[in-house]
Amino acid sequence: MHDFGAGYTCANSPTSGARGQVDGKGFGEWNLDAHHAFSDGWSASLGIFNLFNRHADAAQFWYVDRLPGEPALGIADVYEHPLEPIMARLTVTKTF
Repeated sequence: MHDFGAGYTCANSPTSGARGQVDGKGFGEWNLDAHHAFSDGWSASLGIFNLFNRHADAAQFWYVDRLPGEPALGIADVYEHPLEPIMARLTVTKTF
């Protein structure tokens, strides 16, 4: 039994672009999954995530914070969390 899958995921900022809000850039990521079932209850799967090693921000947050030495009302800014780099996961399973 074989099972091959590929998927594309994308996301963008939940803000609407209304006055006073910030729109995110969004991102896209390709992932690949391959599964194979062997005899005697053995199976294996290989997942490759961020297949093309896309460099983008997976999350963007806009909020006001105040660091030492900044104004009492704080400073509004966009904070970003990058996508994870390309990675693979191999899983071998035995069913008893």
